[in-house]
Amino acid sequence: MLANFGRNPIDIVEKLEVELNFDLVYSCLLCGSCKVACPLNLPIPELLNELRIEIANTNKGKANSKGRLGVVAFQT
Repeated sequence: MLANFGRNPIDIVEKLEVELNFDLVYSCLLCGSCKVACPLNLPIPELLNELRIEIANTNKGKANSKGRLGVVAFQT
């Protein structure tokens, strides 16, 4: 699913540096398979989890889950 946002993990991180994309942040299952594909071993799941925490902190403790309930249901 993250492949929709870039050709490789580096593309994804570069896009996040430019703009916080909620769809990108919440489409990740945090499984870590992107670490295998990344030649720089970027900690993408950890980065995306930190961004989710930041989003929740700025939204009074609530995640921006509109349209993302499938990811939440899959992960619980």
